[in-house]
Amino acid sequence: VLCESSFILGRCAAFLAWELQHAGAERAAELGTAPLEACQVAIAAILDLLQFRLADQYTVRTVCESITEILEACDEASPLRMQLCRGLFGNADAPSGQNEGLLSKVTSAHVSNDQLQATIMGVMAAFQGVSWIVQEMLQHSTSHAVQLPAVRTLGAFYGNQLDLDVTAIGALPEALRAVIMAMTSFPESLILQQHSCYALCMIAEHVAEPDNGVSGEVLVHCAAAAGQALHLVHGRCDSRDNCASYNALYLRKEATRCIAAVCRVLPDLGCWLRERGVHEVLAGALRSTAESMADGKRDIEAEETLCLEVLALSYVLGPEMAVLEPLRRWGAAKPAVARAAADTVVELARAAASSDGPGNSTTTGSHAVPPATGTSKQSGPAALFRALPVGGCSEALLAAMRVHVADEELQGRLR
Repeated sequence: VLCESSFILGRCAAFLAWELQHAGAERAAELGTAPLEACQVAIAAILDLLQFRLADQYTVRTVCESITEILEACDEASPLRMQLCRGLFGNADAPSGQNEGLLSKVTSAHVSNDQLQATIMGVMAAFQGVSWIVQEMLQHSTSHAVQLPAVRTLGAFYGNQLDLDVTAIGALPEALRAVIMAMTSFPESLILQQHSCYALCMIAEHVAEPDNGVSGEVLVHCAAAAGQALHLVHGRCDSRDNCASYNALYLRKEATRCIAAVCRVLPDLGCWLRERGVHEVLAGALRSTAESMADGKRDIEAEETLCLEVLALSYVLGPEMAVLEPLRRWGAAKPAVARAAADTVVELARAAASSDGPGNSTTTGSHAVPPATGTSKQSGPAALFRALPVGGCSEALLAAMRVHVADEELQGRLR
């Protein structure tokens, strides 16, 4: 009841705060002081709840998420923001030793809970901006306890933002470098590598923002870091009998998602990665995931991973090998592979349709990629889609439809 109540209070307060901020003079006069007073009561209630349920991780998570939502609805000068600041960080004028803020107590109480630490960092980022997280990562580069929640927070922040403000755009280059540095510092941590690949992907998807300052060299390092992470789980199975093995599946999922995202931004990067043998690691990842699936069985997580592996391999090796070969090899026995191939074809078609044309490329200017030797082949979405052999692709998809005729969901994807 307490968790649900704090969620509702946070949502309602955020709604009212946004309404107050965007109300015109006439609307503000009509609303009066009642909405602001109601928000202040709600904030006081959730701060009290945080104080008295300090040790309960579920309450802390819900309250912190509510606070973040309220902060996102307020501007810098909002009295609600100031109220939250006083409640979470204490009184700066208090005597030394008596001014430990509530948020500091929460952090200390749950220091070993990485997921909750990421939520708490999200609150800090809402107050001080995403640059604060990057600075924390740089200052505590050898601390796994700082790096993991920070990487999670960066992934969640950039993944949830459709339009970035100037500060978040300016932090893009350093955020990418900080995540890559964390991956280098803890190369054996599957969980950190997994969340880092996701964060790199979410950040890379924003590099089309103007004046982002992200160079092609940094994006190349992103793809290289994701490729290196794949080596960590090379050849590992994904048996359901071993729960730890699913970490291998999740790491492959996020690493291939990252490679595909960066290659969409830098189409020529696929040739560069192929020259360095990354296609072999991607092919090994695809083989491991496909062969871990039982014949005739469906699995949502594994199928999403398969699709990302096929898509990434399409950018690096070309769609004929990446789509048709797995479909011919496993498509009849494994419906998951048939779904991955079908979804990849659709993804390439949509990406091609949204591009400017055959010559469209984002490899100019600050996004230039080191040239791949001995090749001038274009590898943008439109070029990749055109590279699919129409006859062979249609034949393989139709063959899969005939084999899996009883699977209505798969039939729709194949159609």
